[in-house]
Amino acid sequence: FPSHDRFTQDVVSRARRVIQPQTVAEALATSLYESNTVNLPRIAGLLNRTEDDVARELVSRKLAFESPRGGWETGEQYLAGAVRRKLREAQAASQTDPRYLPNVAALLEVQPEDVAMEDITVRLGAPWVPASDIADFAAFLLKGDADYFKIQYSPNAAEWYADWTDRPRNPHGQYVAIRSAEANQVYGTTLPKAGFIDILTAALNDKAITIRGEDDEGRSIVNVEKTEQVALKVQDVKDAFVDWVWSDTERAVRLHRYYNDNFNDLRAITYKGEHYKNADGKYTLPGMNPAMSLMEHQIKNVWHAVSTGRLLDASEVGAGKTFIMGSIAMEWRRLGMVKKPAIVVPKARLGGTIEELRLLYPGARILDFGRAFEGNKRQQVAAMTATGDYDLIIMTHEQLDYLPMRPEAVKSFIEAEMEEVRARIAEEEGETSDQPARSTRNKKKRNRVVKQLEATLERLEQRLKEALDNEKRDNAVFFEETGIDALLVDEAHMFKSLPVYSRPTTLKGVPTSRSQRATSMLMRTRWLLEQNQNRGVMFATGTPITNTLAELYNMQRYIQPQELIERGLDKFDAWADVFTEAATVGEFTAQGEYKPVTRLTNYVNAKELNVLARQIMETNFVDDLPHITRPKKVEYVHKLSMSPTQKAYIQGYRDWE
Repeated sequence: FPSHDRFTQDVVSRARRVIQPQTVAEALATSLYESNTVNLPRIAGLLNRTEDDVARELVSRKLAFESPRGGWETGEQYLAGAVRRKLREAQAASQTDPRYLPNVAALLEVQPEDVAMEDITVRLGAPWVPASDIADFAAFLLKGDADYFKIQYSPNAAEWYADWTDRPRNPHGQYVAIRSAEANQVYGTTLPKAGFIDILTAALNDKAITIRGEDDEGRSIVNVEKTEQVALKVQDVKDAFVDWVWSDTERAVRLHRYYNDNFNDLRAITYKGEHYKNADGKYTLPGMNPAMSLMEHQIKNVWHAVSTGRLLDASEVGAGKTFIMGSIAMEWRRLGMVKKPAIVVPKARLGGTIEELRLLYPGARILDFGRAFEGNKRQQVAAMTATGDYDLIIMTHEQLDYLPMRPEAVKSFIEAEMEEVRARIAEEEGETSDQPARSTRNKKKRNRVVKQLEATLERLEQRLKEALDNEKRDNAVFFEETGIDALLVDEAHMFKSLPVYSRPTTLKGVPTSRSQRATSMLMRTRWLLEQNQNRGVMFATGTPITNTLAELYNMQRYIQPQELIERGLDKFDAWADVFTEAATVGEFTAQGEYKPVTRLTNYVNAKELNVLARQIMETNFVDDLPHITRPKKVEYVHKLSMSPTQKAYIQGYRDWE
């Protein structure tokens, strides 16, 4: 924006609004623009009508509804999200108050269509299938009784346990089912560690069974043939479950209803933000440069974040995410949702971000950490942050790293993670408290996994010690002391390296490495959401998913942890059992040893996962934005013949083989 313009025109005036609304829709837009609320007295005053009259028209035109939980919501908010729950609440309220009958009628029209049984992927091991059904399935396979089996699921560990009960013994004390052809030949083997219960447990928990033997010199090696044989049995059990699960009418109806009520209970919201449109038809916000306006795709992202207090902006590069972040932060502050929002960017983007946001909001009070946040100046800058009345605080990823959480917050977070690791160690050693009694026959196999988990536990204990030592440092500056109550993070894919503790400890496609930066970010976002009633976190990245299916889960851990907890999907294994599919294939290691490897291969129940993620995520693709044109890539393939040296080199390998 040319510097001389500030001498010739008003560059900081409030954006213009409709002076005198003529319709309820215009008055509602003004109310939302001013306060982000459906303010009945204000709407009635603008139209010179009674509140009751305005309320009736708002409801009849589905512009706004009074929620049984209290307060008013816009139609686009009320008729989206958890609409099945809202319908139940409206139906209950309408029994005693007829005002809610229009709510019921409107909600009935937007209920998600039930996902058909044939379109629901129910994996063996899905956490929402009752243990009694798994026992019935095992009985079906062995043509026995469900009382033969002891099946348990541990929600805390997201692990299934299976064992025999005393029920299948005959008068001579022999296990009847164990000796059956189905248990030893069809769905099991007589191999050690590969009986029916072992295979059922492996199928439930997506674990591979490795059969070992000895070579001529007495060294332990993988028996490839028998390992493949057992892997086929595990797959046979999984396939049999898919055919069995919908075969009984009562069970099919029950599971079908449960799935739709718990995983198909949301309706995606289409955010528009029309109330931000001014008299000239442009999207402008209070305090914004009046010579500028936002584009339609930008304003819908802003309105999404203002409505929910959270957002994952997964727009492609070039969609204008910097303006989106700045507008969200300013709106959050203007509407009193937060007091001190901070925008966090890569170091290379710091100068450009500051310049662009000063252009968009010329009158904003912006605190730029810049070089001031170096060495012994950190405490001074932190004090300025805490005591100053700033609209925006802008810092780099590295500068945020210098603001650790208070030791007590770190202690609580790390101890919770340590408990998860300890639980996993106990499971690997067969000592989990709620696990049925079982032998320690897999101890050797588990030693390596246990050692890895114990090493992780030691690192966590060291981190805990370091966090407690931070409390003794006189120059420590803690994040909570700055007064920052919202984070808007650019290039958020840099924080995806969160470890996942999965029961198949060798599962490929699951991140196991730890990034201190990502772990610290998770602590900050959890703390902010707890402090701000589940609001105050926004991530922006053009690459939310690049390498593994689990990256979407990690993004949800940051921004919508509560929704995962409500559905029992906060543990990765539970989430993966509902929304991903794994496959086990044999591969050779670098040492030439054959080894069964299990990988996550693709998403299942993708529609329901998409709707869940869309509650907090927006995407904008450059090809869909008419104002952006990118040069078309033209590829030319040049074919070159191999040189004699190259041919000789390749032939040498052929001769060696």
